[in-house]
Amino acid sequence: MTRQRGGPIVGAAGLGDDAMIRIGSLNAGGSVRRSLNIDFRLCAAEALIKIDASIETLAGLIRKAGAAGCDIAILPEDCLCTTGWTAASPSQAGEVLGPAVERLLAHLGETAAAHNMYVICCNDRMDDEGSIRNTAFFLGRDGRQIGHYDKVCFPVQEFLKVPGDSFPVFETPDLGTVGMLICYDMVFPETARCLALEGADIIFNPTVGGAAFGGAEISRAAFRTRAVENFTYIVVSWGGWGTDVGSVIISPKGEILAESLEPGGMAMVDIDPFGGRDNADWSNAQTDMRARLFRERRPETFAQLTQTTPKALEKLPEIQPFPPREIAAMVRRATTMGHVEYERAEQLLRDGETGQAVAAFEKLIEDYPSTWFDRTARKRLAELQDPEEDRR
Repeated sequence: MTRQRGGPIVGAAGLGDDAMIRIGSLNAGGSVRRSLNIDFRLCAAEALIKIDASIETLAGLIRKAGAAGCDIAILPEDCLCTTGWTAASPSQAGEVLGPAVERLLAHLGETAAAHNMYVICCNDRMDDEGSIRNTAFFLGRDGRQIGHYDKVCFPVQEFLKVPGDSFPVFETPDLGTVGMLICYDMVFPETARCLALEGADIIFNPTVGGAAFGGAEISRAAFRTRAVENFTYIVVSWGGWGTDVGSVIISPKGEILAESLEPGGMAMVDIDPFGGRDNADWSNAQTDMRARLFRERRPETFAQLTQTTPKALEKLPEIQPFPPREIAAMVRRATTMGHVEYERAEQLLRDGETGQAVAAFEKLIEDYPSTWFDRTARKRLAELQDPEEDRR
């Protein structure tokens, strides 16, 4: 558990401690995610048994936040780790996602009500038309659902899901106006700006990834930029396989107020959601910089932002190595059997079966182009051709 850096956070002038709220951003990445992962070879009934255990683990994290006095706690994207299982068994996705999400919301709702706290959680769901959506749910202090948000921006691996088409905000008496984005949404500056223009005081971001291409530090910089360019609080809950990005809470001035890289840990801080936005340049000072920022915009000049085929696409290639929906289908296989096939290739190499290992790595390159398996298999083959490379 990690408290804020540098002591208490000061709110807007004239506001007392009763305006302060305590945020807990839970880290369910790394070893926690591995413990929640569902073996894709399980049948639907077995997957649901595993999910029930995972829900109790997640409720335990929420209880920890409640015991620490948090007013709101957030869990990461794909918190039930259903993505891999449904990728392997798409025809049975409805049998699992329906009851899984229902049980998740019921149990976390009870936990939220027991601690008189808000909860945000995120997982794939099946909509009324039988399509999969990546959804963040906002539960109130009474445990009931205030609203939800469907992820709008998909990377190619999610192109078989159905995206959302709007950026809703939710009014609360104590948190202010709440907005939610999910993982890859944060890569696009327009998404956070849409929420900010709708009045969002805090943007919560459940994620298994970052906010930019290029690694943890670049993502951290992007999260901070999204905060300061909109003068909103950004709260990130991490649920990826590694430990590099972490859960983080960022002020409207782009300051990292709290972070936790520890799986099972929590970034926690007290903030005034209505304050912390004072700023000045040499000629002018504001208690809330949004008063200037959103009036000094020139939206009539921003036409390029809404063009579906901007000129840049005229000189850019298509997404490689084939159309996005085909990439998404390939990634489904990579998410499940790809790991099994890669481990088999590595085991052949360890067993000294070099010829068979080479064939297995070549098959990975053929079956999973442009993925981690492709890049790693090519590296292994290069090392086999030049044994000195492995020692450099």
